[in-house]
Amino acid sequence: MEKINSFLSFILNKELFAINVKNVLEVIQGPEITPIPKTSDYIKGIINFRGEVLTVVESRKKFNMPDAPKEMEEIIVVLELEVNDLIVKLGVTVDKVKDVIEIKATEIKPIPDLGLKYNPDFVIGAIKINEGFLMLLDAEKIFSTEEVELLVN
Repeated sequence: MEKINSFLSFILNKELFAINVKNVLEVIQGPEITPIPKTSDYIKGIINFRGEVLTVVESRKKFNMPDAPKEMEEIIVVLELEVNDLIVKLGVTVDKVKDVIEIKATEIKPIPDLGLKYNPDFVIGAIKINEGFLMLLDAEKIFSTEEVELLVN
């Protein structure tokens, strides 16, 4: 039996991405984000998530994309990741959440790292949809050990 995974698809700077739903806890629209001074430029701030303080990562900055238009409503995908035996919860900004889609392992194609705007280590692969591609992200690899330690401490 072929392995099928569910992915949450979303848009970031007019590009289509997806992340495995096993990492997604919730999608929040328009939360109040408190900025934190003297942090990395891609750390947007913190939010209250079910009584926990969560760090919010500005995905566009993390992927070297232009800033989102000011009038765009903040949408945060809350993720739970296991990195180096640590369970870490954090929020990541997205422009728009699309759907949950089922993807067979055989549909995922490797991508060449020639000319990619973002780190190819972050990308599991791509699937062809309509006229373009959906990039599948590896949530655990997006956040390096140092970043996770910063988020936990």
